[in-house]
Amino acid sequence: MTNRQEKINSIIDKINFIIIICLIVLVPITFFINYFSLFHFHSTFSFKIHQVLTYILPIEIIIYFYKLFTKQIRMNIFDLLVYLLILFGVISTIYAVDPNLALWGSKYRFEGLVQICAYYFLFLNSRFITKKDLVIKIINTLIIIGIIQFIYSFLQVFVRGNYVYVKYEYVYYRASGFIGHPNMLGSYIVLTLLLALGMYFLHDKHKKFYLISSILLYTNLILAQSTGPFYGFIVALIFMFVYLFIKKKVNIRQILISLVVIIVGLISVSSISRLWCEAKFYDHYRDDFTIVGDIKDTFITIADLFKLEHETNAYGINHIEEYGSNRIWLWTRSLKMVPKYWLHGTGIDNFGITFTKSLDESDRNIFYLGGAYFDRAHNEYLQLLVTQGVLALVTYLIFLFMVFWNGVRSKDTLVWVLIFSFVGYAVQAFTNISVYNVAPFFYIVMGMLVGIEGKN
Repeated sequence: MTNRQEKINSIIDKINFIIIICLIVLVPITFFINYFSLFHFHSTFSFKIHQVLTYILPIEIIIYFYKLFTKQIRMNIFDLLVYLLILFGVISTIYAVDPNLALWGSKYRFEGLVQICAYYFLFLNSRFITKKDLVIKIINTLIIIGIIQFIYSFLQVFVRGNYVYVKYEYVYYRASGFIGHPNMLGSYIVLTLLLALGMYFLHDKHKKFYLISSILLYTNLILAQSTGPFYGFIVALIFMFVYLFIKKKVNIRQILISLVVIIVGLISVSSISRLWCEAKFYDHYRDDFTIVGDIKDTFITIADLFKLEHETNAYGINHIEEYGSNRIWLWTRSLKMVPKYWLHGTGIDNFGITFTKSLDESDRNIFYLGGAYFDRAHNEYLQLLVTQGVLALVTYLIFLFMVFWNGVRSKDTLVWVLIFSFVGYAVQAFTNISVYNVAPFFYIVMGMLVGIEGKN
């Protein structure tokens, strides 16, 4: 390799790294630009992550194919799976109910084929970041932005005021952070919290930083009061402790202390925030919008499964269907769309315009009486099945399994840190939706995981 080519390679690698760091840092920057522009200067100026993803896609494609054509990488199973996902996405867009919607994404969601392809190429190019000091810098940047987000979330819940944006009037007590929604904030926190915990248990340096970060991020997860991400965190935490115990990296005492801290933290933060918000702001707490309330409801719903008859609410939905803010009702009705669109789906981000039409008369009456509008399936895997078809879902599941398999068989502790974060996000995705200001970081985490293990 000539000196000139080495310089070009170095520049390409730096650009790749800078793009990833900038994406992470832009989460709070774009939030504040849009918030102050709209609410304080009454401007229509818009600068959001989904636009950034559109701009960087050509750069990501150039980086990838440069690496491929200069034989710095060899194609493997992940390249092939991503090619298939892109192919199925293109087919879904061509045959979409609304192709334009499929290409650019729906209003407010902005997660069309263009943005999803940006995710895929972020994954492919994150594999090139295999130097551990660079991977740790990316992990630390994600954690630091998470801590900054905690500070803002704390202000949202406990202080409020003109400079603290709270989107949902009836749930002021739920933090939404820079992401703009408690559920999506929860998915970001799950990613970063498990990175912080993994680094605390497995990294020799900066133990205090990772411990304090873990405490603050866990507090933020509770302040969001989003149960799906909380359950995802608990499942990933159990997986992490079992895995590390088998690898003899933690002992029973450490596990028990951690579990006690988790339980005490949930009860104390939930109680303090509730007492403060009810006394200070006269907030009306709803049990179905709290983690503790949803945990209770989970046990009640499980007991209801054994009943022969089920009572219905004012909208005609029984308690089981009502579970998880009507998620069971939504999922069962979403599945009815699959036979018609099983091959290529309704089209990326076309769920909203096809779901209502697919309902029968009784369900449509419930839908309108409830005043709800579902533009997503609130389950990333079901969303993929409905909007892109069964082949896309199967390919994506194989893709996730291959990432998981690369992680669990690794002997590299940094890969272990990344796999814990991966598991947390993948589990919470069963009850959540993909959004453009969180999903890219999931793909970056997967890319680094696969890249490090591939190098090893």
